[in-house]
Amino acid sequence: MKFPTSTAADFAVGEAGIVSEDTYVQQGLAWTNAHWPILSYIGKHYRPDLLLAGFPVTDEFSHQFLGLVTKKLPNGDANPAYDNAGLDNSKDGRVAVRENYLRKAYAGADATLRLARSLVGNNPTTFVSSDHGFAPQFLALDASKVLVDLGLLSKPQTSNCRTAAGETIGKAKACWAGGTVQIYLNLAGRDPIVTGMPQVAAADEASTVAQIKAAVLALSDTKDWSGDGNPEGWKPIDRAFTKAESRYIPNGPNSTADMAHPTRTGDLVVFAAVPYQFDGATPGTLVAPSHFFGQHGYAPDVKALGGNTNMRATFIAGGKGVGRGSVKARSIDLAPTLSFLLGIPEPQHSQGVVLRGVVAGGSRYTPVSLVGLNDFHGQLDPTTAAYDKINTPVGGGAYLATMFDEEAASLPGQELILAGGDNVGASPANSSLLQDKPAIDVENAWGLDATSYGNHEFDYGVARLQAQQAQAHFPFLATNIVE
Repeated sequence: MKFPTSTAADFAVGEAGIVSEDTYVQQGLAWTNAHWPILSYIGKHYRPDLLLAGFPVTDEFSHQFLGLVTKKLPNGDANPAYDNAGLDNSKDGRVAVRENYLRKAYAGADATLRLARSLVGNNPTTFVSSDHGFAPQFLALDASKVLVDLGLLSKPQTSNCRTAAGETIGKAKACWAGGTVQIYLNLAGRDPIVTGMPQVAAADEASTVAQIKAAVLALSDTKDWSGDGNPEGWKPIDRAFTKAESRYIPNGPNSTADMAHPTRTGDLVVFAAVPYQFDGATPGTLVAPSHFFGQHGYAPDVKALGGNTNMRATFIAGGKGVGRGSVKARSIDLAPTLSFLLGIPEPQHSQGVVLRGVVAGGSRYTPVSLVGLNDFHGQLDPTTAAYDKINTPVGGGAYLATMFDEEAASLPGQELILAGGDNVGASPANSSLLQDKPAIDVENAWGLDATSYGNHEFDYGVARLQAQQAQAHFPFLATNIVE
């Protein structure tokens, strides 16, 4: 089967002025020329149980045009980029044209959805979602300049997440995406050693992060973007969070989002304030025009509908098996809910919950919340393990207890804490030299509800195992072990 060539909106030549806005839009809308026939072929020839369809053009056009059709910024000030792509205080007279571009993008998304549903047929169970919201913007921040000014870099970064060629300090780097930048220290004892690059001493980690945080929060923009001869005095940075604080990023009233990852979350997470962001920066210049006009990646609670700003993603469900009403949903809840409706196991690393309010008759189901661990091996104290080539803290009875409590608090109903075995054996001296009694004591303190057997439970014979079972306040479960 031959398909037409796939095309997409090429922002680079558009932002460079090599092609007109009309040509850019034509490129973007031509996405359907190839992808609709491909989608139709898949739907008709394979008859999939689950059909995944997307439409990138709403994202592309929002990046290019949203700020050009927005009169007011979220802070209530007039938007200097409104109908003024050149930021020269000269109106372009293209608001209606650009609004029509955006309408065409959403019309294309609607048409793609109709096609996908028709290919599956019979009023199929349907989830519609986006992975982020949007906001108008027109200014780019060079996140690495702060690091240069603090003496943590010798020169500005010229690419994302990489120090510049010839860098001689390299104690930190910036990795950005839209309205968020993550600052990573080059930390001694944690990060790989690079010849010729000094590292931040482990003892200086907290003070260095605090220094960077204070510097970014103190940033100011002294430029005049409206052309009235007076700087706007806008604050470029909204908020900044340490890695520990990123477990609880504000996500609206009585809600937080967990952005923490053992190795991939930065030592400092920084959110820009609209209309600033970090893509398309001019190296060495703190604030410069970004040459495009919409962005996402701001703090998830940012919302000002009068300024076309809403970081909330879209979620709409309909069709067979879907109830009526509204729900509060997180992006991470979609996969578990869809898996439940399909009658299949949810993805292994899924973190969300089944949205029973989405499921027709969902109230008849009782959720059972399970918090699981395996291979504790009497690791009473924290240790480190290499993940992503980074030495990362792992284990420790007290740390795990806190993690269990945090997981349980995010789940519905009463939780069960279950272990998959290898609680003991191959353990450090402070547990193994005491017949792993401390490991069992710690699990009792956790309130462990049950464990299965691992091979290491049998390391020292049946008598040791029976003594541990007698000490435990929880049952050992198995279906293939006989006395």
